[in-house]
Formats: sequence, C-alpha cells, structure tokens
Amino acid sequence: SAEQEFNISVQWVNDKPVFVGSISNISTNEDEYTELNISTYFYDEENASLKYGHTSINQFTILINNLTGIVNIKPYQDYCNSTSIDFYADDGSNKTYSNEFYLNVVCVNDAPNITNVNWTNGTNSGQGNNIVNGLGNITFSADAQDVEGPVWYNWFVNQVWKFMGKIFVFAGIDYGEGNYNVTLMVNDSANSQVLREFNVNVTNDLNMALNGVIDGGNYTGEVLLNVNINYPVENASFYYLNTTNYFNGSEYVPGNWNWILIGKNLTKSQYLSYKWN
Repeated sequence: SAEQEFNISVQWVNDKPVFVGSISNISTNEDEYTELNISTYFYDEENASLKYGHTSINQFTILINNLTGIVNIKPYQDYCNSTSIDFYADDGSNKTYSNEFYLNVVCVNDAPNITNVNWTNGTNSGQGNNIVNGLGNITFSADAQDVEGPVWYNWFVNQVWKFMGKIFVFAGIDYGEGNYNVTLMVNDSANSQVLREFNVNVTNDLNMALNGVIDGGNYTGEVLLNVNINYPVENASFYYLNTTNYFNGSEYVPGNWNWILIGKNLTKSQYLSYKWN
C-alpha cells in the first residue's frame, strides 16, 4: 500500500456570540427602575470580551455595565405603557441579538402638586398673619397640577370644611378673636391628596377713646367719642352712670356726672369710666 502525507491548513473563523434561553417580558411600576443581568443570556466560544447594546427605544433610560452585564432600565417620568426591545452581544466582529420582549410599565397614580400659594392680608401690607375681626381678612389663592387630570381645592378652618375653590377669603368677623389653623387640601380623581397649612391670628378690633380737655382727672368742654372707623364696632354709647340715658358726643350738660363709655362687638366689651364736670 502507498501512503501519502497531506498538509491541511485550518483557517480560524471567529464565531458569533451565542444567545441562549429567552428573555421574558419585564414589568416595573411608573417612575421606578428595574435591572436585568444580560450576561446570563450570551457567551462567546472563543471567550472574547463582549459588549452589550440594545435596539433604539424611546421613553426609557437604559444603562449597561459591560463589566458586570447588569442593565439598569428606568422609564421616563410619568410614562406608563409597553414597549418592545431586544439586546445584542458584540465580540468586536459579530453581533448576536436576543429575542424581542416587552418592557411593561404599570401606571401609578401621582399625588397632586401644589405649585403656588399666595396670601394677601387685607388689613396690613405684607404677608403678616395677624388680622382684626372687623374688616380684617386674608385672601388665600392656590395653584396645583396633576399629571393624570383635574384637581379639586378644599379649605378647612380648624379641621372644619369651609369652601371649595382656588381662592378662599378668611374674614375675621366670621370667626372672632383667637388663633386659627387654615388647611388647604388638594385632591385628584383617585382621591390622592396633598396638604398645606397656615396659621391666622385674629385680634379684637375694639378701639375707642375720649378727646377733651382734662383738668385734675376730669374732662371739661366738648367731649368727642372716637371709634376706629376701619374696624367697626357693633355699638358705642356714652351713658349716665346707672341710667339708660346716652350722651350723643356733642351736647354739653353742666353739673357733676359720672359717665361710662361702652363699646361692644362680637367678642369683647370695653368700659371706660369718666367724670364730667
């Protein structure tokens, strides 16, 4: 028999990365991220280092760590829907793609966002929270938004509902002297709510005085009754002591008389005793 030797040249061919298994659909909640270890689905027969990528996709931020193969997947803010995607592994010469699967984002209701609150003191300039209970008032106005739809504004005073709407007027005459908690509650259609609280201090507006000529503790001459006209008093009268006869503030009555100035409003009475000569 005859033998013959042959030299066979084997040319090296780089094999494509190998994809194994199947990537299942991935679900996450709105505004939350999830992770995927993509390296468990690819390998290279020549043990080449692999770089990973994905097809173009909107509404998601996708970050890949090529050293660990961990993929961070986060939907854009307030996005909730389903989008298809596939990944690939690249050994520098060839790419191998995974199966196509879906990223499902479950909608989660967002609480409303109060974007602006203004309050105007109708008594004093500025933003002070002190008012009087005559003409004193504070006007509150608010703006809020919700990505899912409309919002509703409700106002409470000391936890008691008072008004629905964007603008609420707290009038001192409606409440009287004291310290009050004003609460704004904004609700959306899913009844998620957000609160904003304010403090209002109501002081009594009774402000009366007598103007005249004083001599030895006695008033002489014409007596004028002054009441602060900005914050009206329910009634203010000048009486003879122990009588119901009132002095009108302009007449002159000679003799010794004890007079009592009486002013009243919703929450307070003030008595000022004077002697008339």
